[in-house]
Amino acid sequence: MSVSEVDKYLWLAYCKAVQNAVGGLPGHKPALFFTKKAQKAPVASPDVDPAYTNYGINNIINNFLQTNDLFFDPSHHKTYTQCLLEYLLSVKIGDGNQTRITMTGRNLTSALDQALRERERALDKFEKEEGYGLTGEEDFSQWWPSHAPAYSAAKSKVEAVAADYKALLLSAGGPAASQLARDFNRIIQALIGGKAVDGITMPACHASAEITRELLEKDRTPHAITYVPEFISPQYTSQIEHWMNGVGDGDSSTQINVADGKHVNESDFGHAATDGFSYGPWLSFSSGKGSTNEKPLSFGSVDTDTNLDVQFSYDEIQTIAVPAGDWNVPSPGRRYQLSTTASEESRKLAFPDYLIVVRNLGFKISIRDDKLARQVDDMFEQAKESEGSVRVFGIPATPEGDPDKATEENAHVAEWDRGNGALLVRPTTDAGFASVVALVGELNISQ
Repeated sequence: MSVSEVDKYLWLAYCKAVQNAVGGLPGHKPALFFTKKAQKAPVASPDVDPAYTNYGINNIINNFLQTNDLFFDPSHHKTYTQCLLEYLLSVKIGDGNQTRITMTGRNLTSALDQALRERERALDKFEKEEGYGLTGEEDFSQWWPSHAPAYSAAKSKVEAVAADYKALLLSAGGPAASQLARDFNRIIQALIGGKAVDGITMPACHASAEITRELLEKDRTPHAITYVPEFISPQYTSQIEHWMNGVGDGDSSTQINVADGKHVNESDFGHAATDGFSYGPWLSFSSGKGSTNEKPLSFGSVDTDTNLDVQFSYDEIQTIAVPAGDWNVPSPGRRYQLSTTASEESRKLAFPDYLIVVRNLGFKISIRDDKLARQVDDMFEQAKESEGSVRVFGIPATPEGDPDKATEENAHVAEWDRGNGALLVRPTTDAGFASVVALVGELNISQ
């Protein structure tokens, strides 16, 4: 069996196991979306400043989903919010000004991309200066106007082009244009407004692995705050606090193998089509900290049906609602007609509104083929020596890492038991409270 077939069938078996554990999905027309590069779940508690939780929530839920793809990529340069804006910029408004409106929309997209890049650069600079004690008690919103001229200029350009675009919409006239201008204005505020607006933005602050551990023990005031599109997450905070207090349903596990995946239909997960499905390695090894160069196993002539299986274990799995704020337009297709020049990305956009969160997620991979075991032996050792990672179904783990401490990228550790042919992946003590393994997206966005 080819490597790509092994990857496909094991991914399908795993996705089906998660779906079965979750049960029915909420929503009118929901689909499950998985990722090949899972993100760490944020810490959450009434004692933790919500800005830290908000940062992680926004990073995870605000992802770009397509109705014909089982997977999403957190490293994609666009978020859901940005793609929703592009959707609105593709709406047909009359015949007279359409060309000018379209060109101004493209200019706005370009200006916004630049402003968001400059904001990240400014934020990086602020965090470094804060680390040296150079920012005093200022937070980022107080600091950037006088210390980040490139961001200030880029933000001003977005505001100017956005004002031109809004004026063009209103001059086009009609109820659709007025409604579109209001929806457009809210999304621009959410993306680049830079201040707290109820229902539109929420404060967000990155927490390193070290800061996350501190948050579990004492209060910390965030200063590197940006304002990002609001997502409402009290249910997440409540559930995570419950789990962090040691409360769970107890151990559950599911065993999967290649043969299981052969019986799973790609259409089982709720997508409008399956033509965009593409499967990467279910198991890979990287050399070097933060390396994106990941190597899969070579299965060759290995009888994977009998010599390879995976145990997926967890304490509890929950579907947690994280609804968007008032900036969102859940089903814009009910309000607007897309122009003929609208991109396929806009036409296939899905709205993320639930997290699939797992407490104490772990894996045990059993290998009963000596040739395959030798491969794991070599690749595990290389990853360990180079401070790389092992990745299983998108979850990154540190080879023989500290079981008590997560790293910046990894909330799991991996152990290779060569004698028993077992690769074990376990959550670290400080981060095992939650792993986000999938999102639930609503497909009826254009209907």
